[in-house]
Amino acid sequence: MSKLKKKSTRQLQLPIGNFVPLGHALDEASSAFAALIRKSKLSRDELAQRVSLLLGRSVSTDSLNAWTAPTNRNRMPADVMAALCVILKDFSPLNLLLAPAGVVIADPRDQAFCELGKTRIERETLEEREREALFIIKGGTR
Repeated sequence: MSKLKKKSTRQLQLPIGNFVPLGHALDEASSAFAALIRKSKLSRDELAQRVSLLLGRSVSTDSLNAWTAPTNRNRMPADVMAALCVILKDFSPLNLLLAPAGVVIADPRDQAFCELGKTRIERETLEEREREALFIIKGGTR
């Protein structure tokens, strides 16, 4: 007896609206890396050496050129992207890459704003608890 293969009813649900195809996002991130590399005071050879040092494996200048060439469809590996962001001190290309998922990387300033907001909410909660405790201490009932 043969089993009938049941078709999957699960489908990929993509967000509607500002959705960017992943291939396009990869191309944008690659272009952003190319621009950052051009602006960098480090040569491509120096960048390749630093990436190699960070990753513990050899990354050549030719590979960096291939991954950032506008006409080449070679994709930069994720670990190289992360290393370049650390070396260049700029994570904006990853924001372009993550845009299709609606994710934004928070920079230190964004993180500070988030922490400030959490602190203010916690302070308001503590102040409310303090008011309730003082109300009960002064003879109030709930």
